[in-house]
Amino acid sequence: MTTKLINDSSSYNFVSNSFLSTSTNRKKALEFATSRAPPNDTLTSILLEINVDLNANSKPYADIRHLSAFSEEEEILFMLGCVFRIDDINYDEQTKLWMANLTLCSEDDQDMKNFSSSLDNQLKGQNQLIAIGYNFIDMLKYDDAQKHFEKILKQNLAKDNIELAYCYHGLAKANEKQGNSNLSIENLNQALNYLSKSSSSDDHPLISQCYNDLGLAYSDQGDYKTAFEFFDKALQTKNNIPSATYSGLSQVHFQMKHYQIALEYLQKSLQSQSNTDLVSITKTYIDMGKVYAVMNKKEEASKMFDKALETQIKELSPDHPDLAYTYAEIGLMYSQIGDQQKALEFIEKAHKLQSETLPNNHSDFAQSYKNFGNLYMKLGDLDKALSYYEKLLENQLKTLSSSHPSVIETYRIIGHVYWKKRDFNQASIYFNKVLDGELERSKPGDSPLSSAYKTLGELYFDKYNVHLNENDLNDALNFYLKCLENELETKLYEDESLINLYEVIGDICFKKHDFNQSLVYYN
Repeated sequence: MTTKLINDSSSYNFVSNSFLSTSTNRKKALEFATSRAPPNDTLTSILLEINVDLNANSKPYADIRHLSAFSEEEEILFMLGCVFRIDDINYDEQTKLWMANLTLCSEDDQDMKNFSSSLDNQLKGQNQLIAIGYNFIDMLKYDDAQKHFEKILKQNLAKDNIELAYCYHGLAKANEKQGNSNLSIENLNQALNYLSKSSSSDDHPLISQCYNDLGLAYSDQGDYKTAFEFFDKALQTKNNIPSATYSGLSQVHFQMKHYQIALEYLQKSLQSQSNTDLVSITKTYIDMGKVYAVMNKKEEASKMFDKALETQIKELSPDHPDLAYTYAEIGLMYSQIGDQQKALEFIEKAHKLQSETLPNNHSDFAQSYKNFGNLYMKLGDLDKALSYYEKLLENQLKTLSSSHPSVIETYRIIGHVYWKKRDFNQASIYFNKVLDGELERSKPGDSPLSSAYKTLGELYFDKYNVHLNENDLNDALNFYLKCLENELETKLYEDESLINLYEVIGDICFKKHDFNQSLVYYN
């Protein structure tokens, strides 16, 4: 809770977006409140004193001290979704803490009724239980979101086909964030299947949303033909939001390096957006700036980023963390055109703003660390680049699994930095992490798995050429053979794309003086 919110919130309610751990031991609560300093000057600690009507019919809390390993904490756990009324807030000079007196709202409480009515309006009739799953996604708790939706499905808590569709759509969104595009596609199709069974779903907005999401999912897999088919379906559905589809189409064309077409779709997206939708307008300007930057059109890119900033400032304060995204993109633009010092200036500006407004473990820092790492790589400072990539990895692992594509990519990046530093042992550690991740998420024959084997083969072959250690040559051969084995899951022996692989294996066999095997692969 920010200081500004504290000063203005004496007649407000708030809802907990996670389980809330509290204590009946005031001294212990004070210890927790004062044990750690806030991450920055815009945040402060606060002691919450909660009043509970023990005679109320509903009791969304439990005394769990008998279950805790630290019974002296006298822990009371409040359920996710509890609504509290803020009765009073004051600053205690003795403890140097803000104190808030809260009341747990019961089902009969007028504040609770008002909140439920407001929430129903926001959800437009969507089941509140399902909405919690989407909240988990917004909170970057993708595993929790997946478990939540799966629990709803397993316990038959969805009341009709529309709610089932929302559950599967939520699962798909969680899968997408987890990096599992195949499962995401499967669940999006399940959502569409349930929508087709509902007599009231002909014009349901979730249909076009599923089509758009399928378009993006297939685009990420490189299946652009199928992606275009789903975007076309989205455009033909009722209640479609054209700006979202045009934005998706621009993303596909950007990936295909059709930059001019990408710009045309972004322009269409911009034209179809409401003048009041400043968030979407800002994003579109930023995307247009990114395209112009890739096209090396600095002047046009700068204009788009300036427009993005102008739009953001209309509704955001100068220290709002969303401005950091725009500053970062401006930095990347300068990096794209070769002005690394100017790039560093804006990336540092973005990072400074994030540091002043976000807790230091926030996932937004991941992109910031990656930007720094990439920039220092271009500047040739491997040690600084490595330090930022390691920070990136640390941040990612707070919310993502070790087999998530983003984490695997970071392992790969760090491995290559160590390789450039000629630290073969450290490089092999990270490339093996890449392999472990791909073995967990890929199926036999997948190209990322072949790439992981091949990279390790190349590393050990390079290491052999430096140190002339026979064990390194054996390791290189082993990984190249595994790469070949994986490739042959989906290719014929005579496939021309395997020629280079055969030649490398032949070279290694020759170096091992295994001339017969060498001839086999050369032929």
